[in-house]
Amino acid sequence: MFWEDSAQDTQYYKEMLQTFVNEGKAIQHKTIDVGDLAEKIDVVEFRDGIQVFLVNEQTTTFDYNQYGSVAEAENSLDKRSSKITVQEAKKLVQQFYEHIISGKYQQAYDLIGSPWIDKLSFDEFASGYANTLDIQFGITDVKPKSDSEILVRGALNSTDKSAEALKKNKFTVEYEVENQNGKLVIKKGRGTVIESIEMPGEENKWSFEKWDNANLEERLKKIAGTWERSGLNPRGNGVLVSVSMYIDNQREKLLQYGDKIEQLINAVYDSPELSNYNPQEKCEKELPDGVEC
Repeated sequence: MFWEDSAQDTQYYKEMLQTFVNEGKAIQHKTIDVGDLAEKIDVVEFRDGIQVFLVNEQTTTFDYNQYGSVAEAENSLDKRSSKITVQEAKKLVQQFYEHIISGKYQQAYDLIGSPWIDKLSFDEFASGYANTLDIQFGITDVKPKSDSEILVRGALNSTDKSAEALKKNKFTVEYEVENQNGKLVIKKGRGTVIESIEMPGEENKWSFEKWDNANLEERLKKIAGTWERSGLNPRGNGVLVSVSMYIDNQREKLLQYGDKIEQLINAVYDSPELSNYNPQEKCEKELPDGVEC
């Protein structure tokens, strides 16, 4: 049976308990720290049995369940205090991402527990978001694994910036939430990439004027980089030189494929007309010594 009293009577309870101890009516008195469940739990053994008192700042609860010993009471309370709900687990993971999105990486890191935190320093954790521009996260599924452990699954979209491009990523993620020493933590976290799309950054978009003013070596790097960002396989320098020559010679024709140099480069990737442009002489004249076509 439980009886909850008002916060005003908490001081009376403390004085009453101290009187029991002072007068020897309490054979054994032990205070247990159970974290979020209460500020403290007092287990008191009287001559006629064990009583448990849960005390926090708002209320005093007298638990008149009878236990055979103080150890039995402790064991029961430990199990009770380790239980977590689906709502608590969801709230924790949502809070974790709210901190990350706000750039409060230390607060997010503080929600991690063992064994994850044992393998991940704060600097490693924070650096993982150094190039992240945007994150959207949503919970898709919650599954209890036990009274004290819950699996939270979610979907994550992120936009990351590198020196070359913006990358749009889609992940599935899952986190194991557990009560550790009275504190709710994320004990494990893992993610799986399901889609990653690279988008050229502004610095990778060339005007035709920049193309015309670039030397041959710069053009070859541009062609190879454009193909790589578009998911096309790289080609040897000889082919790249032929592409450069083809674009210069057939630009008006190629403009039907787009109004950007990157579109023209991709349009001629597998053109049979490249064989009409022999790169050898141009390579020898314009590429640095030691670069082979």
